Amino acid sequence: MKTSAIRKVLLGVAITTSIGIGYAIGAQPHMDESLAMLQSARAELTKQRRTRAATASARSA
Repeated sequence: MKTSAIRKVLLGVAITTSIGIGYAIGAQPHMDESLAMLQSARAELTKQRRTRAATASARSA
């Protein structure tokens, strides 16, 4: 009786773990793409800040 309950629990744990791993592997390309877009946006914002700072210092000089 106890053995079958333990087997059921272990099977449930194994299935849940495999689903979680599969989800993480499947989501990896989307995470990489999102990270690349965020890095691109950050670079654009940094470029805009530098341009504005240079324009402001040129006007005040």
